[in-house]
Order: sequence, then structure tokens, then C-alpha cells
Amino acid sequence: GRVAFKAGQKLALVPATAFADAAVLTTAAALIVAGKAADLTSGVAVARESLASGSAAKALARLVEVSND
Repeated sequence: GRVAFKAGQKLALVPATAFADAAVLTTAAALIVAGKAADLTSGVAVARESLASGSAAKALARLVEVSND
């Protein structure tokens, strides 16, 4: 699928996988910095599992809930 987003004044269509890939790589890097992953490969594996299992969505929902309190 594709996801629409505003980039400046233009509405662009970007493959949904591009957003998922960016999220996975960002998360993998954060896991390395936090000491939860030894390298990018293991960080990517953990991030992908988190997305696939739904735990990433649950964590985001909790963050939104806490932020709105």
C-alpha cells in the first residue's frame, strides 16, 4: 500500500514499507544506544518482531495515553 503525507505544500504518496523501514532502522539504532542490541542486525530483528507482534503498537498507544493525561 501507499501512505499519503504532506511534505511542505505537496501531498506525496510513499510506499508504506518506506515508513516501516525507517521506523525499524531508527528503533534498531535506539536499541544499540540503549544497550539492548549488540549491533544493527540484532536491533533490526528485535524491532521487526516488535512490529509483527503488536507490542510496538501497544507501546505507542500507551505513550499517547500518558501524554494526554
